[in-house]
Amino acid sequence: QQQSQSAVHLAFLYRISLHVLVLTFLHYTTVLCPHAHNNTTSFEQQTNNISIMTTSIWPPPSLEINAEAIVNECEVAEMTPLDERPMLAAVHMAALLYMGETVHARHLWRRRSSEQDQLLVDWWQVGKAMLQSMDATSALQKCAEQHPEPLCTYAAQLLVARPTLKAKQPPKQVLNEDVVSFLETKKWNA
Repeated sequence: QQQSQSAVHLAFLYRISLHVLVLTFLHYTTVLCPHAHNNTTSFEQQTNNISIMTTSIWPPPSLEINAEAIVNECEVAEMTPLDERPMLAAVHMAALLYMGETVHARHLWRRRSSEQDQLLVDWWQVGKAMLQSMDATSALQKCAEQHPEPLCTYAAQLLVARPTLKAKQPPKQVLNEDVVSFLETKKWNA
């Protein structure tokens, strides 16, 4: 129980330090360097828009708000045993895939695959297709048609952003015959 309390305390301190960092940055950019900000939004409006951590909206309505903040929030919630959020693993996976973080998505799948969460299984099918440089459209379509909101919205956002999120092709394997052929044409054989 003491470990549980210390984990909650650590997560709380993490959130507070993140807020202080964000507020300090905003104070610097709006007050000390006003020329760095060309927009006229107020300091309070900017702090409300920085991250989902300042709001009580869960799950976030869109990945386009700030996918990186969503991933951070999910990681903190995953480490906090008392923080039970619906669809946490699926939201986390969708945000990672939206950012193109397929390796991190694979690690999330390894950590959470034993939970029998069908939403996570479906989103992992998308991630697996991206990791293997395959077309993930059919897996995304399944998420868009069968999942509750906001996961349907996330799937639609990934479908739109899919060309930029396609996993990078692995480097072409150079075969020994190719190396020998290259060396023979360059007269490097002895």
